[in-house]
Amino acid sequence: MTVRNTAAGRPGLRLPGSGDGLVGLWERTENGGTLVSGPTPEGGYQVDAVLPHRRT
Repeated sequence: MTVRNTAAGRPGLRLPGSGDGLVGLWERTENGGTLVSGPTPEGGYQVDAVLPHRRT
């Protein structure tokens, strides 16, 4: 999964309960996945994640 955004035109809003997205993704990768995230050269942000999947 790849998520990429462009540079913001203005500061973002800080909403209650926000801020756990990357932590939640990181926790899901602990059993064999990968997570790479960071700023893009254009000023945006990109997240690349491979999440483990267990068939039931």
